Amino acid sequence: MSHHLDSASTSARSGFSASSEEDQRSLSTQTDPAEAAAPTSPLSDVDTDDGTSSDTVAANGSTRVTAATESGEGSRRKWDRKALIIAGALTAAFVITRAVMWWLDHHIGDYWMIDTPVDYYFKGLDDPGSGAMQEYPVPVMWMVAVLKWLTMIFSSADKITVSIWMLLVVDVGFFVWLTASRRWWGAGFWVLFGVFFGPLLWTRWDIVPAVLVAATLVTLVRHPKVSGILLGCATMIKLWPAIIGTALVGWWKSRQTWQRIASFAATCVVIAALSVWGHGFHRITSVFNYQGDRGLQIESIPATGVMWAAHHGEDALSISYAASQSFEVFGPSVSRWETFSTILTVIMVLVCVYLCVSALIGADGFRRMFPRAADGALTPPQQRMLVIEKTTDNGWSARRSAWLALIIIGAVLISNKVMSTQYVVWWAAPLAVCLDSVHGSPASASKQSAWSLRIAGGLMLVIGGLSQWIYPVAYDSIISNDDNPSVMILVVRNLLIIAIFLMLVVGFAKEPSVRLVRLRDISDMIHRRYTRGQWRNITIERTPMSRRYHGKHRLRRLVITSRKPNQVESDDDEAALVESDDSAQSAHENVSADTSTAEATDADTTEHLDEGECDMSSPDEDTQDEEGAAEEETASVEDEGESEKSSRPRAWQGVGQRILSSELTGVCLIAVGVYALVQTIVGIALAYNAKLFNSSFSDQIQSWDAQWFTRIAEFGYRGGEAIDGNPPEFRTVAFLPGTPWLLRATHAITGLDWAAAGLLMNAIIGAIATCLLAAIIRKFTSSLLAVVLAVAVFAGFPMSVTYLMAYSEALFALCTFLFILGYLNKDFPLAATGVFMACLVRMTGYDLAIAFAIGVLLHHRRNVRAWICVAAAPLGGAIYMLWAGHLARDAGGYFAVQKDGWGTQFDFGKTTLHDLPRQIFALEGVVPLWCSLAILGTLTLIIVGIIRRFPFMMWLCGTGIGLNVILSSGYFHSRPRLLLMAGVLLTICMIVTTVRRWPILTTAYTIVIVWVGVWLSEYMLTQWAYAI
Repeated sequence: MSHHLDSASTSARSGFSASSEEDQRSLSTQTDPAEAAAPTSPLSDVDTDDGTSSDTVAANGSTRVTAATESGEGSRRKWDRKALIIAGALTAAFVITRAVMWWLDHHIGDYWMIDTPVDYYFKGLDDPGSGAMQEYPVPVMWMVAVLKWLTMIFSSADKITVSIWMLLVVDVGFFVWLTASRRWWGAGFWVLFGVFFGPLLWTRWDIVPAVLVAATLVTLVRHPKVSGILLGCATMIKLWPAIIGTALVGWWKSRQTWQRIASFAATCVVIAALSVWGHGFHRITSVFNYQGDRGLQIESIPATGVMWAAHHGEDALSISYAASQSFEVFGPSVSRWETFSTILTVIMVLVCVYLCVSALIGADGFRRMFPRAADGALTPPQQRMLVIEKTTDNGWSARRSAWLALIIIGAVLISNKVMSTQYVVWWAAPLAVCLDSVHGSPASASKQSAWSLRIAGGLMLVIGGLSQWIYPVAYDSIISNDDNPSVMILVVRNLLIIAIFLMLVVGFAKEPSVRLVRLRDISDMIHRRYTRGQWRNITIERTPMSRRYHGKHRLRRLVITSRKPNQVESDDDEAALVESDDSAQSAHENVSADTSTAEATDADTTEHLDEGECDMSSPDEDTQDEEGAAEEETASVEDEGESEKSSRPRAWQGVGQRILSSELTGVCLIAVGVYALVQTIVGIALAYNAKLFNSSFSDQIQSWDAQWFTRIAEFGYRGGEAIDGNPPEFRTVAFLPGTPWLLRATHAITGLDWAAAGLLMNAIIGAIATCLLAAIIRKFTSSLLAVVLAVAVFAGFPMSVTYLMAYSEALFALCTFLFILGYLNKDFPLAATGVFMACLVRMTGYDLAIAFAIGVLLHHRRNVRAWICVAAAPLGGAIYMLWAGHLARDAGGYFAVQKDGWGTQFDFGKTTLHDLPRQIFALEGVVPLWCSLAILGTLTLIIVGIIRRFPFMMWLCGTGIGLNVILSSGYFHSRPRLLLMAGVLLTICMIVTTVRRWPILTTAYTIVIVWVGVWLSEYMLTQWAYAI
């Protein structure tokens, strides 16, 4: 934990000082419980751009501030009855209003005239040469491709309904996010905005970039890389968010600044490269050419005066439908307003450039342009609060950037010569997330700021209502220039847009430079994150300055002490924390003294307030596993000495004893039960759909490669009839012997037929693999939910139906998990056994051998025993390949059989690069599109693993297997099955990383994967006519 303490600057800016004991005691005054329960928004944090949070604390000039808190009160931010009532009321209002909007759009659609131009979208997708959709960036075409894919899946629904449902999902998701994060003002505003704006919210896709920009503002400090990616995606969907990049720029010495900028730039470059690859370079330039050819649209702000003149009978002005597919105004005076629009745009760009440069050098350019009024004396209620400095020397904060983004969006709407009704959504969604950043949280810095946003939100509702009247209700009368109040309404709407813009500028200029946090909230933060017990006293002490410098920023340290009266402080901080953790069981037990001291040691360490709490690592998060996970199991290379901290297991402690130990027995039983349940669902779905298509469950599980494995198990590699006039070994040696051997043994022991023997074999293998997976998950987290979700993903991932068939997937999964568990336990012979078996099961087993060598090189390079295991691990597969090459020598050897007989070879991704864009955009069916998504999803998880620091060896194995499949040739529609193990490993890494912080979201993510996996598994076997 690093805290930047600069109380002198805080007190000087706030004009507030208190040195007497009476003033110090006033700081500890309790605040109203209703206020303490107010929601907190990420944008209300004091996060700054120096790489840390700006927890610049001042005790009003004093050296010590003490607050007495009631036992246990406020230590948890629970969903109390009040919060549940508010959330329930908002949800009910949302459901009712959206139901009414749906009814209006479907029952009086002729009156509202709101339809999504889906035919135009599909024309641009199906016939690129027609010129349709040339004005939209290529990512919009990808969204249309998803829409067409959904129309093929839900064939009973018309395409317009499917399009509305897509955008309704975005609408619902945004509302749920606002409500779940307790942004009551934002959620209420969004409910009302939908009512005022009408069904147009769902019939134009502008809601997508608007929500992405809103998410960008929330993640500026907490997740700087994510914020850049979100804004990059929004920019490539709709060009206007590019100017919001100004809000990403902070101090040049801040790591977060460059993270935001780099992720934004990289996202734009990657999407542009994919656009050129799939559609050609002309699709990049066509967007800009189209924008340059546009005239003065009738709804734009610069056209307001012209429209007013035309309405009052100026004959030289006319309105007509232009080549830009919009209604524009023409006449001799139009050129002057177009020039005026261009000048405003240039000024806006220059101002944004100035703000970027000033933010980089720490000049606080916005404050220089708009000097704020003096903060003035604090009111008595504010004197009972801690004063926390809002910005650092560079003048950047997430709060200020959110304000700046709202102002820039307003400037875009005002200066642009193009204005459509749906553009109002651009402003509404970011405003919704900012409403609670000033008002409704303990971090409210100014009532003026709160009221500025409040009034802006109210005016935005009025603008939404007027916009709905303008289009579609009165649009015909505006075009025809009838004598009615429609043009007057247009003028009023545009003037209100200017009024909101000016209000935001003035409100931001008057915003004070400090934020106030109630002392009680500070104690709750510490209370929640450090002990989870009941504290009697909280002491926040300002200590002398530490002579450490990071650029301009001087660091101090914050000492937080909690103890009962008349108790002495413990000399062992860590022991005190453990004792305090135990004391949480009872408020009446004696608590040992616990002291936690945190010194700011690195200004690049990010700290922030997470919904009213300090984002510090708690003891249970730092030690998630009782046995201790290997230190090297992260996505980054760690020091070799650190990796040797975990103790070496004894020789007799094999995997059997570990699984059967008392700690893992119950977990393994639960895991096996989950695996059996999910696989049963997969089997029932397969049997049901097989019956629908006049087949049987037994026939389906013996199809495709299962026939080859069964043939080899029954007759051997040379036995059986000739294949296409060639000896059988010219095709059979491509299948490695591990699965046929085990299938033959199961058949010989049980006497079952081949289909039943394969089903029984894989059931046993799957149960063992599940136990190994549970043991692996326990190495990273003690969460039972993580184990359940990981096993559910393993059992229900797309193409997991192969676990029911005489395929090699289940056995390869067992070998992979055995290797990973052995490596984590530093049991290198066990790890080598897993790799040895994997190399006899699938060719991707050599990816595990490479991962084994990399892991030993990075973390155990001095361990001779480990290197011997690395060398011995792939020998079994190598011996088989030599034998297979000799057996098929007339066909050119083993690799010639793979290439000529099965079309598989390592071609460095040439085949994938050729087939992927054609399969994505041709939309010839569900399977080609899903295969493309499987490849792109695997690559995405690989990149996310680097960013989110997935467990190292699991990530490395998944990456190796995935890249091997992607960089090889073969049947394109077989990729989902070949990527099964890579997808499972990478998805499990994601679950392990996110389950503690976002359990509900991770659970929902897993349910979706399993649902898609069950559906795709049965579809590929029962309805797809080609090999899997």
